[in-house]
Amino acid sequence: MHRSIGLVNLVQGGVYLFFAAELGARWAPAGWMLWLAAGLQALAGLSLLSQRAQAKVVPVAAGVSLLVCGVILGLHVQVGAHIIERFTPVADKQSWAFLGSLGAALPWAVFFPLGQLFASLRGRVAGAGAGVAALVAVLPFFTERAALAPETTYAAQDGAGLTAALYGRWSGVASAAPAAPGAALVNVSVVKGGKVLESKTLRSDSSGELVNTFTLETAYDPDAGLVVEVATAEGALRLPPLAPKGIGILRPGEDGLLIDGELLPAWQAWQHTVAVEGRAVVPGVDVSVLNLKLLKAGKARRWARTQGFVATAAGVTPMKLGWAAPPAAEPDALLAAALAGGRHILHNMGADGRYAYQVIGPTGDYGKGYNFPRHAGGTWFLSRLASRTGDAEIRQGALLGLEYMKRNTRTTQDGRAYVYDPTRNDGKAWVGTTALGLLAFTEAGVEPELQARYAAFIASAVDERGAVRGDMDVATGEWPKQDEVTYAQGQGLLGLAAAERAGLPGVKEALDRAAAYVDGDYWTLPAANFKILDEHWMCIAAVAVHEVRGVAAGEAVCRAYLADQARYAPTPGNPEQPLAGPAAGLAEAVIALAEIDRRKGLKATPYDRAIRYGASLLGNAYQAADAPFLGRPERLIGGFRDRPWKLMVQVDAVQHVGCALLGVEQLLRGEALPGAMP
Repeated sequence: MHRSIGLVNLVQGGVYLFFAAELGARWAPAGWMLWLAAGLQALAGLSLLSQRAQAKVVPVAAGVSLLVCGVILGLHVQVGAHIIERFTPVADKQSWAFLGSLGAALPWAVFFPLGQLFASLRGRVAGAGAGVAALVAVLPFFTERAALAPETTYAAQDGAGLTAALYGRWSGVASAAPAAPGAALVNVSVVKGGKVLESKTLRSDSSGELVNTFTLETAYDPDAGLVVEVATAEGALRLPPLAPKGIGILRPGEDGLLIDGELLPAWQAWQHTVAVEGRAVVPGVDVSVLNLKLLKAGKARRWARTQGFVATAAGVTPMKLGWAAPPAAEPDALLAAALAGGRHILHNMGADGRYAYQVIGPTGDYGKGYNFPRHAGGTWFLSRLASRTGDAEIRQGALLGLEYMKRNTRTTQDGRAYVYDPTRNDGKAWVGTTALGLLAFTEAGVEPELQARYAAFIASAVDERGAVRGDMDVATGEWPKQDEVTYAQGQGLLGLAAAERAGLPGVKEALDRAAAYVDGDYWTLPAANFKILDEHWMCIAAVAVHEVRGVAAGEAVCRAYLADQARYAPTPGNPEQPLAGPAAGLAEAVIALAEIDRRKGLKATPYDRAIRYGASLLGNAYQAADAPFLGRPERLIGGFRDRPWKLMVQVDAVQHVGCALLGVEQLLRGEALPGAMP
């Protein structure tokens, strides 16, 4: 074989190392096998490059690589087939897509090592081509970095002090300007009710001069906010040679555009729909693309880095991603945010016990529709929050939500009770709604007789194998043959654990079967470490079962699920965070596993991820300082928006975020707290 093939062997070894790190985190033996294959490929590559005798090394490397990849691909196929056979049509579709994606691994996993076997003694490859390919791979990174280099850096400013001084001058209350020599570039905007009433760019040789000459046409209004963005640097918008046109990315509160000398903050560019080759500018990672065309006069030719602050009658708050910056993820702040979330639900609650399912941001209008499982989950959160805080208003709200579920409860002929969802027209009743309702009732400690009948309903959903069936036929009270649904297994197991914790009768055998099933035939382990379609409810159930049984049933499934979802963990400073509701559900799973570890005396990766989630979720809270940006702030403050630019608040997002914050608080305090865990 030609010595230049040694370079390809080294690349092959690198590919195996990548997959060793990726798959080894899910199942350690896979990592060990891939490390072995990578080492042999590297040995073969070095042997070829040094022109040593390699007739034995290359075939061995190829054979071991084929064996390792065969085992791993076989396990992937196994779990894919398991999903197709066992779970619902949606999961079936996902599994076929998953199996199809394995084709991308065939060149490295099969074709190359197979070719090695047949070409051990002869064959050539163009080493120059590999070098060109490597150059093309790294070129976009370096060109983009060059495009972001600043051309002008402004003198450091006390942004908070400067904002306070400008607000004081506008309000008529004298405030000394911070001393900061050097040129200053600032944008000042008056905002009220989510609308920009006035915006102007200020340039001066010093911050003191800037404050002393500052005036606004808009009269002072204590209900309005003054948003100040202080430029720290600016540069030209250059198009990297290999970057696609039509992608403009700005960070609200951290970026701006310079148009004919005027500074347009990113959040205003977004609000005014700045066109980027026909597409809107959205908050994102960085500004790195040319040809930003505005719908207003002028063209953006330069970018600016900024520091944003919002001043109200209550004081000055730094901005992060266009909203008031969240506090540090300390225990008291986490509890305060959870309590604010509970008060948000209560503020938007009807006299009949129904919650506002959706509050649309930034207007504060109410959305349409209702969801009974999410009503049950929201009530469970309020019950837990009442346990944690002892707050009388929160408890009263929880009781009102419980009464609404009680009014919508039906009874089967044999006396089992379930929460009936009148929005369903298929004649079915979902086990999870009643399971979540039972959690809320047991946490609140009311209606013990109704709790027992709810528990009997959930227990009846568990078949002889231990699988929890999701839908009961309302007309007959029977559980028809049906595909398994991961939501049902997790929520049902959680409900049974809560029933046993509350001392309710008739659930022990059902809990025994369900717990044994999730540790047995429910998923094929270790194959499921490579692909799993479970839900965060399994982790929440595991921590609840651990409390009542001393064994965390479903823990192995939970760990496989979290390994599969690890890529979605929040990255500090990245504005492209996952949606608050789904992220908080995943956070609850991470927190549950961290709590299981805490009870075992461990503080490992789940703990660190849980703390990161707490900090990330705090950034989704509407705070009092956000009021100028909102149409009806009283309806939104305390709620959790999906993202900085997806502003709707949904009751289940408040539930999941609030529960996650309570869990992180307990982890940080290092002791069991009432209501903090499921």
